[in-house]
Amino acid sequence: MSLSQTCRTLRPVFLRYLYQRIEVYEEMMTSAGLLPSFSQARKSKHAANFVYKKYAEELVRQLEIVTIRDPSLAQHVNILNVLVVNHSIISVLEELARCIALFPKLHTVQLVFRFPFTGGSVLAIFKGHQYPQIRNVCVSGESTEFLVACPNAECITPYRNKPYTYLPRAVESCRHLRTLGSVYFDADTMKRETLPIY
Repeated sequence: MSLSQTCRTLRPVFLRYLYQRIEVYEEMMTSAGLLPSFSQARKSKHAANFVYKKYAEELVRQLEIVTIRDPSLAQHVNILNVLVVNHSIISVLEELARCIALFPKLHTVQLVFRFPFTGGSVLAIFKGHQYPQIRNVCVSGESTEFLVACPNAECITPYRNKPYTYLPRAVESCRHLRTLGSVYFDADTMKRETLPIY
């Protein structure tokens, strides 16, 4: 970020690296400060609304930067690591579905829902969308229906290795499925352990 703000000549050189990852996760640092902890959301309904709103706004802000403010950045997005919360959920997911199609080099997606959201609702939102560029997908139980939009996914992983019943959907939707594995996201690297499909 600092290097991209040094001068106009250096900005396009370094900005592309800044937006290789679109991420929203618990207590991450943002340009507006630290996202609040979900433990704060348990205090009251008002506190929950405040916390969830911050997460939804951060996701929409990042998507807006790479698709509206500077669409040239969309071609550099490789990884999407998103925690979706219960705030304006339909409009946020619809915007996410639209934006994913604009990321030609996006190869890895971790889509996790922080609340129960029925598979039929997810399927309705992503219906008609196809993301052939995505090769690796990590989903929570509620977001399993996202696999329908990822026909070329090769590695499918349950979020935090929880035994969700995602396998039938993965086999049915992803024609090129090769591995069921574990994808670990951190700030500096992405590590993967896989189990081959025979």
